[in-house]
Amino acid sequence: MKGIKKASISYLSAVFALSLGSSILLPIIPFYIIDLHLSMSAFGAINSTSQALVSLVSFLMPILMPLIGYFRTFALGASLILLSRLAYVGSVLLSGSLTAFAIGYLLSSLRMPVIFTSRTALVAEYIPSKRRATAMGVVSAIAMLASCVGPYVGSYLYESLTVGYLGVFLLSLMVTNFSLVPLIPLTIEDPTRKGKIVSLKEEVKFILRVTKLPKLRIALSLFALDAFTWSLIGPFISIYYAKELKALPYELATVTLITNVISIVMFPFSGAISDKVRQRVPFLALSEAIGVAYYMLILIAKDMKLIYVASSLLALIITFWGPLAGTLITELAEEVDKSLVPSAISAWSSLRQVIRIPASVLGGLLFDIDPKLPFKIVIALLLILTILLITLLTEGEVKG
Repeated sequence: MKGIKKASISYLSAVFALSLGSSILLPIIPFYIIDLHLSMSAFGAINSTSQALVSLVSFLMPILMPLIGYFRTFALGASLILLSRLAYVGSVLLSGSLTAFAIGYLLSSLRMPVIFTSRTALVAEYIPSKRRATAMGVVSAIAMLASCVGPYVGSYLYESLTVGYLGVFLLSLMVTNFSLVPLIPLTIEDPTRKGKIVSLKEEVKFILRVTKLPKLRIALSLFALDAFTWSLIGPFISIYYAKELKALPYELATVTLITNVISIVMFPFSGAISDKVRQRVPFLALSEAIGVAYYMLILIAKDMKLIYVASSLLALIITFWGPLAGTLITELAEEVDKSLVPSAISAWSSLRQVIRIPASVLGGLLFDIDPKLPFKIVIALLLILTILLITLLTEGEVKG
């Protein structure tokens, strides 16, 4: 028990530092993209390329994680962010190199399945099902806490101290590097390492088995549609604020702050309530319904004031969806066989990334035609998703 507690503290410290280092760039990257004179179609293509690579990595995660361990896998994700920051620094030093920026963006995107999958696997490894959503909420809240600070640090450096893109990218690089320090004891001897090599053929068999399970198949299909829907506009929202609403970096940081503060309060609460009533789907459907209101507010906004209101709704969306979607996937897999959990997570992660490939390209094309068009399409799709979740997944709840 003492070893688990020590490992938890080290892991959560790394989560905080990594989120802090990553979030420093949140209000800055949209302006760098604009200064690179990237069209949204071109940015969408970069985004789609990153999703294709992410899909491949997601598919390989269940093979990698048991072999090297879950903590080492998380450290690998942190290292990818570190390399991405080096590429961003290189982009500035090379007078705005688009190639270096694209490489940095790809590396930053690749960290998502690595960190996300290892986090979900770690929680499933140590936390029983009845407390799992709560635990996922706590981890997410810690990451959000760091993300409250990071954007303001980045905007202050850029706007007030005028250190430019290079200074902000260098600070993000240094803080991300510090996130690896608390992981050192866990990576030297990873307690979650199984030492077991799963062949690619075996992993394909596991994933095929997972997709044949009726409840999981429905959940994966609906979650894939959700990923497609949010990816139509997700990569372009901050750019929309900067270009169409003339937002400043500190205003983008404020949007992040509002979302994160509410999320920090709500994450443990939403997870605990869901654990207590043993219901996941109603909260997931509520998340999609709130998404409709969120995008409608963005559509009618003339300045950033209404966006601040919308950001509070985004917090509710995140807290009702984030911890519970992963929890539902692991529970539906455990109903059949706990050994299927890594493959179920992999199938979910891979499917999400694959479906985002066309979504990013389509979203960029729609944005270049009319910046408001993708928002309108997303609203319609979220209405459909809300209905489908309630009608198709309700009987897939875990009641035990």
